[in-house]
Amino acid sequence: MYPDPISAKRNDLTVASRQRGSALLLALFIIVVLFVLGAGMIRLLGSSSESVTFEVYGVRAMQAAQTGVERVLTTLFPAGGLDQHCDGTPTSPLLDDSFSSSGTTALNLAGITGLANCASVVVECSDRKHLGVTYYYLVSTATCTVGGGSTALVMSRQVEVEAKSL
Repeated sequence: MYPDPISAKRNDLTVASRQRGSALLLALFIIVVLFVLGAGMIRLLGSSSESVTFEVYGVRAMQAAQTGVERVLTTLFPAGGLDQHCDGTPTSPLLDDSFSSSGTTALNLAGITGLANCASVVVECSDRKHLGVTYYYLVSTATCTVGGGSTALVMSRQVEVEAKSL
């Protein structure tokens, strides 16, 4: 009827001997889980940093291409002067459907601080006169490079613009 104190003590010892080391396994499991979470966070932060770099240099390349188009447009339509053909000759009001020219302009933007590493801008220009109006087609391609060797990051953007004389 009464529990045997000797057998109760023996049962406590066997239960304690079976549970020996379980705290160590639990601690090891927690360490492994925290390590996996930490490695995942490091990887996430690294990819986030890389995507920001792509975004920044993509915007710089886009702005460099836009700068190239604007620079050529100021040459084609000088303030207070005659409109120009893409090859640099003035347009003539007498010729119609007879003149087509094309030109390629390479711009050096290395001195512009905001466009660092975007030294390559090429603007292709073509024009055509029809019914007394000159139509221009401009394609500006800008390339920004960061780093060197096999790990270089190259971003390229292209802007196309159509314009006409008044």
